[in-house]
Amino acid sequence: MAGSENNIGQEKARQLTRREFLLLFKVGAALTAAKFVFDLHKQMFGDTAMLLRCTGAERGEADYLWQTELAKSYDEALLVIHPGFGLLRNPKKYKDEPKYGEYINNLKLAIENSKEKGDLLIFLVGAEEVRGGKFVEGLSYKESDVAIATNSGNPAPIACAETPDHEFVFQKILTGADVSNLLKEKLVKRVKLAGEFRGACVDMAKNFMEEGVFERVELLDEALYPPQD
Repeated sequence: MAGSENNIGQEKARQLTRREFLLLFKVGAALTAAKFVFDLHKQMFGDTAMLLRCTGAERGEADYLWQTELAKSYDEALLVIHPGFGLLRNPKKYKDEPKYGEYINNLKLAIENSKEKGDLLIFLVGAEEVRGGKFVEGLSYKESDVAIATNSGNPAPIACAETPDHEFVFQKILTGADVSNLLKEKLVKRVKLAGEFRGACVDMAKNFMEEGVFERVELLDEALYPPQD
């Protein structure tokens, strides 16, 4: 009787045939490749589902996602890239991280100082955050003078953004050069950059700024994450 049970167990635990193994391998490889392509597409072109919905939306047109009345000129501008991105995407990792908390506080102070000085305040906000209406307290895009919707995974502006109430905003600012042109139109002399992440989106946004156009383009170290080593 025991021998019979062992035989049954051995039959159930039989090894996969070579054909079955290759089939499972091919299915796994195909799924992995599909996920890679989807993730790459999302990083390069923004939130895919939102952009597909944008194509079927009635086309309206706005200069920016959010805009207060702008002055004719500004001496200085503060460009904030994806404020609170880490906390919004991975709260378990960043919620109690002391250096992240310090950075958020410094960023809020930098924004308040910018407002008090009358500087031009621009937020670059990820498409996913725009659609979900997600923001860290005190860092909503409505805190800015101008908010520009960007790819979810990089700071390049996108053509269309979906708002939480499922309205669509079609932006005239579509490239990094357009961001720089906005600053030039407002006669900005000095540009400061803050936000997330240093060495990635912040550096990419810094590359938007044309050399020789502005007197100074600098990273606001205390209002950047991660902090400089």
